[in-house]
Amino acid sequence: MNRLVMAVALLMAAACQHATPTVTPAAPPSAGPDAKRWIALGNQYFDTHQRDKAIEAYARALELDPNNPDVLTDQGVMYSETTQYEKAIANFQKAHAIDPKHLPSLLNLGMLYAQYLKDYDQAVKTWKRVIEIAPTTIQAAKAHAYIERVNSAAR
Repeated sequence: MNRLVMAVALLMAAACQHATPTVTPAAPPSAGPDAKRWIALGNQYFDTHQRDKAIEAYARALELDPNNPDVLTDQGVMYSETTQYEKAIANFQKAHAIDPKHLPSLLNLGMLYAQYLKDYDQAVKTWKRVIEIAPTTIQAAKAHAYIERVNSAAR
């Protein structure tokens, strides 16, 4: 969940370029199908903004666990941040198809539409889906706030 909060904060924040420290995480899994280790490695790269390395680690995890909506979403965020928007959309949509109640995939899909593609109608439509699925959750509150921001900007 921390990665979702971080991803949303990064997407909503103003574009601020600064040096990101390079972290050398634990050695990647070398023996056996260990998706959890690849996920952990991807998360380390995600948290240190090493986007291409995160994408690769998540790809290895998805080879072993292809229907993991959390990994698909995290990889989708990294695709968004590397301007691979079609891949990001595909990941978010696949995560949502696997788990129709997976709110992080929808929140991030809306963010991609708003922040990167400037498709505000599609963003609002996506966030309204979050509200429909889980109206009393913090994710719904975030969706309401994002919709309000879009509507305020349009005025």
